[in-house]
Amino acid sequence: MICPKQTQPPHFRPIRESPACSNVGMSTTPPASTLLGLLFAPLEPWLADPEVEEIMVNRPDEIWVESRGRYESPGIVLAPLAIRSAITALGRLAGRDVGTGFPAPAYLDTRFRDLRITAVCHPVSVRSDVLSIRKPQARSPSLESLCAPIGRLAPPRPGGPEVDPPRLPSGWAGWFQSAVRARKNFLVTGGTSSGKTTFLNGLLTAFAPDERVISIEETPELRVSTANWVALEARDAPGLEARSLVRLALRLRPDRLLIGEVRGAEAFDLLQACNTGHRGTLTSVHANSARDGLVRLETLVLTAGLDWPHAAIQNQVASAFDYVVHMERLSGIRKPAEIMAVHPAHGGGYCLEPVRIPEPGRAGD
Repeated sequence: MICPKQTQPPHFRPIRESPACSNVGMSTTPPASTLLGLLFAPLEPWLADPEVEEIMVNRPDEIWVESRGRYESPGIVLAPLAIRSAITALGRLAGRDVGTGFPAPAYLDTRFRDLRITAVCHPVSVRSDVLSIRKPQARSPSLESLCAPIGRLAPPRPGGPEVDPPRLPSGWAGWFQSAVRARKNFLVTGGTSSGKTTFLNGLLTAFAPDERVISIEETPELRVSTANWVALEARDAPGLEARSLVRLALRLRPDRLLIGEVRGAEAFDLLQACNTGHRGTLTSVHANSARDGLVRLETLVLTAGLDWPHAAIQNQVASAFDYVVHMERLSGIRKPAEIMAVHPAHGGGYCLEPVRIPEPGRAGD
């Protein structure tokens, strides 16, 4: 008997299990870190070191390691073939053919359960194959340790209004916890590797244990401790991009909406959520300052293709967020450099005012 040939719809694509999504107990594929340890034996001490955040291979003889916010060169040399073999092997581990010649792609940007990998092959990378290995930290810093370097921020402008948080004995960490529990909306801004996600994780520790949390990220890095948590991962595919997932998340009835980083048209849907009763929302955006972060949000809203007047977008921003925290990395230390309250301005738009708390020792004044 001849069985009829099974056909699949045109959009069907077989699922390939990879370490990025497979069950740990069922997969026989070695983790990416184990594979790298076999291919890069000289790098094994840094791959195993929990203090190391990232390993950057610029050339076979030019390798940098980031640990505790500082760069150092271990002074080792890798074989060029070992670098290319590692990129190809990691690509195949992710289900992609990388670095094997045209028409295979010359770059790799993927994550595994234990590593985030970015690689660019020669000749797209002019000097040599380049490989960046980013390691997730085993433990996130506490909110207290993140706030320890703040001290007292710049005072408000002379004659301008000032925002005084409650006089809490625990200082800035206590103020942030109080604001998060009061369901204030936070936008965290900063450059690459400035500590935006790390600070978001610190804020998450103030969530009530019975809250339902929906998170949306392109690279899952947020660590939510509440039991009622749904994590969505955005993809570069129709219907799976961040904007579609924001809309989907709102139908899942979240008490808290988390967006790891706003990059595009989802900024519009985020503003709509913040302005329609979804309090306690946290997100981040790349920007050079707190004010630039809000301006960048305005720009990203325009990518949604809406013919809104600029004033209307500014008014939406003014009512969406209560506070903006700008992160910077100075001398290897990541810390909030600006903590600003957002107020609607007279005549439209918004204004920013620095938040300040009393000097240490004056909590009882």
